[in-house]
Amino acid sequence: MSRKILVFLLFIGFSFQPVFSQSPFVLKGEVEAPIFMATFSMWGGTYGAKQKHALKTVEYINSLKPSQVNRFDRSAIRMRSGAADMISNGLLFSSFALPFTLLGDKAMRKDFGKIALMDAEVIALNTALTNLVKELVQRPRPLVYNPEIPIYKKRGADNFKSFFSGHTSTVASQSFFFAYVFTAYNPKNKLLPLVWTTAAVMPLTTGLLRYKAGKHFWTDVMIGYAIGALVGVGVPALHRTTLWNRR
Repeated sequence: MSRKILVFLLFIGFSFQPVFSQSPFVLKGEVEAPIFMATFSMWGGTYGAKQKHALKTVEYINSLKPSQVNRFDRSAIRMRSGAADMISNGLLFSSFALPFTLLGDKAMRKDFGKIALMDAEVIALNTALTNLVKELVQRPRPLVYNPEIPIYKKRGADNFKSFFSGHTSTVASQSFFFAYVFTAYNPKNKLLPLVWTTAAVMPLTTGLLRYKAGKHFWTDVMIGYAIGALVGVGVPALHRTTLWNRR
């Protein structure tokens, strides 16, 4: 699945029709500095929170009951698919290749250093925010509530980082970043509906697979999707040349 998506995106990348003589994006210290400061601050907060958390005891894990989970999320407890877990990992790693498909356009190839920096900011900001929230919330994954799973498989620290879904937020941030940058350079391209549909479906599929794998609740996936999409669109939007020309 991930290979077919990548081939499709490469096809899109090499079908660009450049329409800009001026770059639609600009790098500004007023944007870069706050992003990097926020990222490093969140990484520091994550490290501090992590030091305060000890490995969960067997008594605590045994005290967790499915009835404690809200009805909307409860069905995730019964999910346990190794194949879904593996495919979601494939989509996660494939999403990092999306910006490279932009090399198919001459104008974007010329601007690729700028695009790469923006994407690095998207990855860093999304990862830092995701990890910070995971450490602060410490929500048990669905599998921790599953009575069919042995206790030794539940005690790992990563099993208490369910909220929110990092796979979903990462794929959303990359796919929406790709779609936004594509649109900025090609506002009249006939492939835009397909590009944005693909951008929306990739993280949606990833979130569904994380649910099927028993790794996340529906609310983990929904929030992860929203956060990732916001970061993926928000970072390049702050770099728009038109935004700074109006100032």
